[in-house]
Amino acid sequence: MEPQERELKYQKQTQELYAAVGKFAVKFEHVRHAMDEAIILALYKNGVSNQNIALSLIAPMSAEQLRQAWESVIYEATESLTDDERKLVHSVSIRIQQLITDRNNILHRTWFVGWASSADEDFSSTSGYKVKNTGKGVEFKVENYTVANFDNHSAVADELANLVRGLCSIIIYGGRISDNFVMDNGIVRRRSD
Repeated sequence: MEPQERELKYQKQTQELYAAVGKFAVKFEHVRHAMDEAIILALYKNGVSNQNIALSLIAPMSAEQLRQAWESVIYEATESLTDDERKLVHSVSIRIQQLITDRNNILHRTWFVGWASSADEDFSSTSGYKVKNTGKGVEFKVENYTVANFDNHSAVADELANLVRGLCSIIIYGGRISDNFVMDNGIVRRRSD
């Protein structure tokens, strides 16, 4: 491979990796925003007319604290949930919890995008490490990712943001969760999808 061709490939592939990490970070925040909206609208529907009061309560929450609050708000703000509807909401919440774990694993990891030797001709993957203290000492976790790995997480975030917004609409407009959502092979989806 010619040096100029190698440099162009390097630039293209490393930019794609950086873009994929950024895309996931943005998509994750869409899930958080959807949970924020659900809580704010539930508070509004129950008499808190000043949105800034609602925001002041949720702004300092970590993503995990927000997820827990969101799940409780859905239970409280929707009328007479069946056990199956509670399981459905909890299933979405568990998937959000996993996304939070994935997000922390990705964004709190040291990635080496573009680090290559002079002999390398493919720059489409990146390695990253994360150090964790355990009861047995320090654990050093290395992962290798491609754009597709990051994009898979972004797709999950898109799906979850859509589900959270849909559950929020039940708070606003009423109706039954079971009329709008279904559990399909253990995965919650909107009936219209």
